Formats: sequence, structure tokens, C-alpha cells
Amino acid sequence: LGSIAAELRERLAEIPRPFGYELAVGGNVKEQREAFQELSMSIVLALLLVYMVLACQYESLRDPLIVMVSVPLAAIGVVVTLWATDTTLNVQSFIGCIMLGGIVVNNA
Repeated sequence: LGSIAAELRERLAEIPRPFGYELAVGGNVKEQREAFQELSMSIVLALLLVYMVLACQYESLRDPLIVMVSVPLAAIGVVVTLWATDTTLNVQSFIGCIMLGGIVVNNA
């Protein structure tokens, strides 16, 4: 949906229109963009919360960092898997990334 919206924006920019008029893409595209912004914030907060819980469990600020290094490695795996299966990054994939972060930390 995002790539189609980008192409649509390019084509809309080529259409001549009277002064003061604007063409914009809305609907699902706008909702998807807002959902991605909210989910991005959720991922950051989830990682921070996981770090705080690990810091309490290990009673150290350094040890959780070692465990948290495995999370970006899992993110690389997500990107490779999405590319290999020709799947887009959507809301379900984002939620799966949040869950994967918890699983990786739990198994580290």
C-alpha cells in the first residue's frame, strides 16, 4: 500500500489544478502511516521496558546490555525473512517483531 501511495502521489503532482487546490492521498494510507508511527513508539518503549526488567533481575546495568545485543540480530533476521518471502512490512509484521523481541530476550 505504501509503494502504491508513493506512485500515486507522484502522478497526482503532475496533474494541473487551480490555485489553492490540493490533491492528497488519504483513507487507509493515512491510517497505516499513523499506525506505523504508534507501533514504532511501542517498539522503543517495549525495548526500554525489557531493559529495565532485566536490569532489576540481574541487579546490574551492564548485563542486560549483553542480552539486548541479540535483539538487533533478530531484527536482521526479520528483514532477511521479509525479503526472502517477498512480504511487506505491515502492522502484523510489526507486532510480530515486538513479540520476537520478547522471545529473543527470554531465550538469551
